[in-house]
Amino acid sequence: MLTIEDCLETITGLSNSYGDFSIDSSDSNIMLSIARQTVRGTALTDRQHILILEKLKDYRNQFVDNGYADFDQAVKELRSQLRHIDRSKYIKLVYEDLPNDRYFETQGPYIKIRFPFRKSLVASIAQVTKENSNWHEKGSHEYYFQFNEQSVAALVSQFKNKDFVIDQELIEVNEKIQIIAADRSKYVSSIANATMSNIHPKALILAQEELGGFSQSTELRYVDRCRRYGIVDTPKKNPITLCESIAYRSTKEYHNKPTQTSLDDLLEALRNLDRFPLLVVLEKTNAEKQLREMLDYYRDVLPDEQQSVLFRLDGGSKFNDLVKDRKVNNWVDKNTKIVYVSSDKLPKLLVGNVWAPTATVSFSSKLNRLLNTYVENSSDLIVFREEDYSLIRKYSSYYG
Repeated sequence: MLTIEDCLETITGLSNSYGDFSIDSSDSNIMLSIARQTVRGTALTDRQHILILEKLKDYRNQFVDNGYADFDQAVKELRSQLRHIDRSKYIKLVYEDLPNDRYFETQGPYIKIRFPFRKSLVASIAQVTKENSNWHEKGSHEYYFQFNEQSVAALVSQFKNKDFVIDQELIEVNEKIQIIAADRSKYVSSIANATMSNIHPKALILAQEELGGFSQSTELRYVDRCRRYGIVDTPKKNPITLCESIAYRSTKEYHNKPTQTSLDDLLEALRNLDRFPLLVVLEKTNAEKQLREMLDYYRDVLPDEQQSVLFRLDGGSKFNDLVKDRKVNNWVDKNTKIVYVSSDKLPKLLVGNVWAPTATVSFSSKLNRLLNTYVENSSDLIVFREEDYSLIRKYSSYYG
């Protein structure tokens, strides 16, 4: 007994059945695509079944002319039971153990969005994934996002008018976000017109302990540490000095090219911004030269006992001699201003220590992964002093 799948494979030429058929160009692609599925044994979906039934009716005369007198009965028969497609579309909060949590800053809950494949929806989710950490198993219809204000606003605004079932909690959170966004000055922490607004009390206490009271003379330092204090909005300004260029950076990372700025000028700018405690990452191949330049600048600025080098090179070396001669092989404590490490290792002494940097200067953007994690978590300013920024850091997932 012929089936609708047989008819489809016959008219598209994918079966050995007889007959001379001609398919309209507007139908050929979709009919051939579905026929290739049925030839492989994949059952039709309900929507494919309806579509093919309508298409084949337009070619009834060709089937009859080619001797298929039982065409009308054939298109009513199925070779395989229709395939069920889950077409549910939803956005909800979930508590699930994801197989890889390195995509997220914290553990769940997560926002889960699920939808069947459709080019328009794939394009929409791509807009959200560009700016928000997410996890997606290739081939699945599910995406997971961090539960935070940015992800909520992006997902709800992108999909609220596309027939998705959205958790009421997410809808309510988004409504609050929109209220805040409509009147940012009333809610968002900011520095504007030489005043600070909506700063969290604990952050304000920390800022005053580190920088003193907010004033015209300290404003640039507050702007520089806005990420540390949770200040969202800061003045927009075209920087003129190196201090301003660092303070008004768009991310926590700042690329400093040696051909454009001397090391002394960089260190002077960091000193003017009061960027201590400071972690300095040296390259093993140039450690002696880089350490000597650092120590020469700080010779009359910081006592040697407030600096500490936490690594040595194998065998006898000028680097080891320099550490000994300049007496910078000190213990690290809360009074230490600068700690020097190698780019290939995170010293155990730094893990869990009371000492932690607020800024890092690295002579290379190629860092040991553990050291990189330590730097990212502890420093709100990371200066990479090198001519060419690492393409691995820029494009690879190695650094997360």
